[in-house]
Amino acid sequence: MKVAEKAVSNTIYLFLNWITMTVFSFVYWVIAGKLLLPSEYGMVTTGYQIMFLLGSLANLGLGVAVSKVIPELIASKKFDRIPTVIKFSLKVTLTIASLIAGVLLLLYPFLHQKIGFSLSDLIVISLGIIFVQLSTFFSRIWYGFQNMKKIWINSSISQFIKLATAAILIYLGFSYFGPLVGLTLMYLVSFLLYFSPKFLKNGKYYNTKFLFYRLALPAFVANFFRIVFNNTQYIILSLLKTTQSTGYFSLAFMISVQVAAFVNVITSAIFPLISGLNIGKRKDSQSKLLTLGIRYGLLVSLPAALFIYFFAKPIILIFFRQEYLPSASIFSILLPGVIMFAIGNLILTNLYAIGKSKLYRNINLLVSFVYFSTAISFSYFFGFVGMAFSYLISAFINFIISLYYGRKYFEIRMKKSEIGKIFLSLLVLGLIWKVVDSVNVNFFVKLAIVLLSFFVYSIVLKITKFYSKDDKRVIFIILEKTRLKKLEKIVGLFI
Repeated sequence: MKVAEKAVSNTIYLFLNWITMTVFSFVYWVIAGKLLLPSEYGMVTTGYQIMFLLGSLANLGLGVAVSKVIPELIASKKFDRIPTVIKFSLKVTLTIASLIAGVLLLLYPFLHQKIGFSLSDLIVISLGIIFVQLSTFFSRIWYGFQNMKKIWINSSISQFIKLATAAILIYLGFSYFGPLVGLTLMYLVSFLLYFSPKFLKNGKYYNTKFLFYRLALPAFVANFFRIVFNNTQYIILSLLKTTQSTGYFSLAFMISVQVAAFVNVITSAIFPLISGLNIGKRKDSQSKLLTLGIRYGLLVSLPAALFIYFFAKPIILIFFRQEYLPSASIFSILLPGVIMFAIGNLILTNLYAIGKSKLYRNINLLVSFVYFSTAISFSYFFGFVGMAFSYLISAFINFIISLYYGRKYFEIRMKKSEIGKIFLSLLVLGLIWKVVDSVNVNFFVKLAIVLLSFFVYSIVLKITKFYSKDDKRVIFIILEKTRLKKLEKIVGLFI
């Protein structure tokens, strides 16, 4: 399969996986929120955070390293070294996960007093840590093999089991224990679906010291600070200001990050491809792939951000309470930051894919330092608005530095005129929405008109000759993969 076709295939299945996970997770948390008391709901979210955070960290960056190395070994036809890589990584990560789970059980008296977890709760969470480690590790193996279809199918099955288990156990009277069991069972089933005995057969020599010290540890340090960067805003705001400020920021941030979903899917889709292209030093193909990723990421995320900016207040009023309306004031700060961070991460992740692991680590450390130094002071003086500015500044620095090194190691060929054409189309779209927003009609009528106006966005891009032969080729590959080839003529009117 050619690189372009494989990239499209990866993107389609990973996008389907994102939709599946989003829908099942949303229903799972809605059920928990509707049927449990706030204190019980808090027990579930706390248990989940402990389980996921410690289970993910137990991989010590080896999951990421394995997903980079496997495509390279496949491309160089050294298939017999893959089991060696897997077995070494599994021994290390499973040992660490088991030790963490054991320590957590020893902390039972403290956790019982401070949070209220019973011994059975802690046993389920401790098992969950081990299963999270196994699930994420083996999923990264299949990710390295680029079997994204299997990832989507396995994720759908395990997510359904989580949802069904939680709902049934809550109905039977097990309260918050039901969702905790559902989470642990989901990761167990996911691990069993991903596991294959062929991963543990004897393999030929591979330099495991290089794997651990040169690839895994830099990834571990970088991902640790990235997790901290993405999950400490609420803690800082709660400590320095009020939980109300935290609520305003968390809602705006939760909505804003959705515009980066497609960019994140593209990042995951092309990472193993760029890793595999290292063999043979096919820099031209790597650069073309990354350029297309940035191009399509901007093409989708920018109008999505514009939509949220224009209709922030109606979105809040429809899905949340009126008291959250102050959150709308920081969308203009958060949305550019989310897009810049996502594009920067797209470049940075693929710098790791070509072996720049220390650079990947150092940029993440720098961005985390900037974030902490600004987040604490800005939040103290300006509350949730200050936190939004801190995120924007950190995202901007991440984007600028990643772009600098991206242009140094890749030939990113996106022209300024192409970006100008996207912004011209956005301007037309914004003018249409401004008129629609000023008309006194039902919101859902406005929404229908707004959705139809995306065709105008595409037509303006066509008139300005934005679309290239590669774009048309990619679109037709998508139609073929999704069995919508009959729509080629209709789609051709808009590209």
